[in-house]
Amino acid sequence: MSQILEIINFVRAGDFDICIYSNCTTPIKYRNGIHVWTKNIDGKNTNLMILLGYIIMAHPDWKKSYIKIFNICNECQNDVVKRELEELIATGRLPITLNNIEIVSLTVNQSIGEVVTHHSQNAGLTIVGFREETIKSGDTDFFADFNGIGNVLFVNAVQSKKID
Repeated sequence: MSQILEIINFVRAGDFDICIYSNCTTPIKYRNGIHVWTKNIDGKNTNLMILLGYIIMAHPDWKKSYIKIFNICNECQNDVVKRELEELIATGRLPITLNNIEIVSLTVNQSIGEVVTHHSQNAGLTIVGFREETIKSGDTDFFADFNGIGNVLFVNAVQSKKID
């Protein structure tokens, strides 16, 4: 993982978006969908993660699959987050229907990795965003938290992608 962090720093110097694919040895379960995990502090990554989900879905192997977005927030923020997501969908800035979004509350003692693993351990592909601060410290614990699930695509965007 340390080699990946070195390469990321090199790529980041060119202002490129970064995607890290972590695969498992079991076959991909295409019909179990693509799970996209977002957080409010992940604004720059959200649209890119959703766009990547749609691009992947265009492949014939994924033709009978679906995309589901999970938004992680604190328990006290559920209503606020739901209103924000409804607004993003209504204005066309989030290209998905509200039926495909699930708001997941993070309790005090849970890590993001635990929550994602619980909901997405059987997903065909899980897409998770990470912030630049996660890799600046050289700490790879964030990535190790997702070892319990299958195929994971970690995404870090330089800037938010506009969807028209």
